[in-house]
Amino acid sequence: MASKQKGRTKPSAAAGKSSTLAREDASSKVNSSVTSLPVATAAHQSVDVASGYLEEKYYDHQRNLEKLDVIAEEMKYYHLTQTLMLGHCALIAFPRQILQANDEDNQVKLRRLDLSHNHITALPTSLVKFSNIRELWLSYNPMTLFPPVIASLPKIEVIDIRGTLIEDIPTFIVDLQELVELDWRDTPAVPSILSTFKVEVNNLGKLVTVYRNVNTRTKAKADLVTFLAGDHFILDVDKPYCNNVIHQFVEEASEQFDNLDDFVCFANRPVKFIPLKIDDVRLDYKTAKEAKHLFYEMKRETDRKRLSADVEIKIRGKYFDRIEREDVTVLLDGIYEHVKSLEDIQFLVQYAVKVLPENVQEATGERVWHNILDLQDDLIRKREASIMALANAMTQLFPEQLPDLLQGKAREIAAFFQKERFATEKELLRMTQLTGDAGKVFPPDFASLVPKDVVRKAFQVIFKNL
Repeated sequence: MASKQKGRTKPSAAAGKSSTLAREDASSKVNSSVTSLPVATAAHQSVDVASGYLEEKYYDHQRNLEKLDVIAEEMKYYHLTQTLMLGHCALIAFPRQILQANDEDNQVKLRRLDLSHNHITALPTSLVKFSNIRELWLSYNPMTLFPPVIASLPKIEVIDIRGTLIEDIPTFIVDLQELVELDWRDTPAVPSILSTFKVEVNNLGKLVTVYRNVNTRTKAKADLVTFLAGDHFILDVDKPYCNNVIHQFVEEASEQFDNLDDFVCFANRPVKFIPLKIDDVRLDYKTAKEAKHLFYEMKRETDRKRLSADVEIKIRGKYFDRIEREDVTVLLDGIYEHVKSLEDIQFLVQYAVKVLPENVQEATGERVWHNILDLQDDLIRKREASIMALANAMTQLFPEQLPDLLQGKAREIAAFFQKERFATEKELLRMTQLTGDAGKVFPPDFASLVPKDVVRKAFQVIFKNL
């Protein structure tokens, strides 16, 4: 133990100090490197961000150049192709190069313009330069408004706004006489138009008809307001409530008339139906309902007078020189004693040859009325017989089905041919032909039977030569 203790060397004070300094220096270097690490990392990150930004700007620039190349290429040849295909070009606006180009002749020649799948929100009014555009493709652009400039493109035939944000289709489309196709699928306009006008998506024909009726009704209301505020209530126009009463009454009157033609007629000649003083106009539909009642009374009387002339012509045509003038008047008076409804008078005019007795001596109002009733009953029986005949023919095609079910389908089919109150010769003829050739137009299984499809096929296969 002693020798080992002697063998150990005790370090000097200088050596200890040197060792301590070495350790502190090493520790200091370690701490220094650790402290500087975040700074280095941040610097690298900053370089990466800057590099990414520059790279993105570079690619943006490249894309812009590519867009310019596409636009330039399209403009180079569109005087030949009459087409500009600028879809999928990431455009945020209508290309100014096209509008600024000094080539009016080519602009006039342009027929098709494709701007689909871009980021365009509106079209410039200067698009009117392209007055001969036939097709305009705007699908999948973030537009919220149907471009008003389209109203100034009179030769437009096809408009595609599918996948846009357009909520409404303006009524000016009715003035685009050449328009045959408008695609508004996948837009907010789909549920809006369906709920407001009951028009299915892309049914342009029906939408144009509805819009045309809306425009006609709107004009009729405006004309009625103008008349009431001008001539009709001229002594009351200074009353503070006059204008409001007029507008509310016109809206209520419009709602009373489902038939647009009748409302237009009412608006054109309202004097006899509306009180002359504004204070006598009662709202909440009271005066509007009275005005409608008076209008239809006058209309029926007018129709009756017109039909009276037609009945007289039929009587003279039937009996020619066998009846005197005064006897015609007596017969007319007798007829109107028994034939009361306008519908029955119309029936008399239509079937005068059958309901007027052959012998002029037997021609009385009562006899004519009985003949009318007999003929109506006969036409009712013939209509019913034609339906039952069709149901029997269907029984041969679908023997497993219940008779009541087959008769129900036969009635649905027959309804497509029933254009008048009573059976007509044309209706009965078509029902007879359909019954005879039922096997050609009915589907092989009852589950596939759709009355409308049967009628459509009948017109294609059976009635095409009629």
